[in-house]
Amino acid sequence: MATKATKPLLSLPVKLGEAPSLQSRADLEKAIEALAWLSATRRAVHAKRDAAVLRAGKRAVEELRLKVGRTVTDVEAFEAVLRAAVEDYTRTAPPEFEGVRTLRLAHGSVLLRKNGDRVEVVGEKAAYVAGVTDKIKAGVETLLRTLGLLPFVRLKVEPDIDAIKAALGRDELTREQLPAAGFQYVVGSDRVEIELKGEE
Repeated sequence: MATKATKPLLSLPVKLGEAPSLQSRADLEKAIEALAWLSATRRAVHAKRDAAVLRAGKRAVEELRLKVGRTVTDVEAFEAVLRAAVEDYTRTAPPEFEGVRTLRLAHGSVLLRKNGDRVEVVGEKAAYVAGVTDKIKAGVETLLRTLGLLPFVRLKVEPDIDAIKAALGRDELTREQLPAAGFQYVVGSDRVEIELKGEE
């Protein structure tokens, strides 16, 4: 419902919605009076809105508390605990998941998803690999400094994990060769996802 315009606005020498054209001090007085009324109206409406939001927020906090018997808990905290219990159960490889990665239930689905395999720099060789890449970077920086180009080039020298994984996929490298160079192949673990009906 729109706020009804009162005298300060109605006394302006302009129709509502038109661009005002002030011609005198009297017009200026009316304009300032109208601005004061508009500002007060805006502040009053915003105060009502803020109070309503605060009341709604307090109601929501109360409604997000769950009472079971004498126990009162927060809905979101209990939801997190319940999700964790579903994940723990699913990770025990129950018979329901034998041969399937998605279990469809009446009110949602539990899905087993595999995290991707990864290659990590590890062990004593990690320091060696870091030392080699630091030396390569220092050499390139020296060359760029000599050419006056160092301020304009961003350098990052690091093992190309994607290239290592690709070489493993093409059988150009084996997992057994990786530790000698300071790398370790880590097989991705399963993660549990819960999809509930009605959630987007």
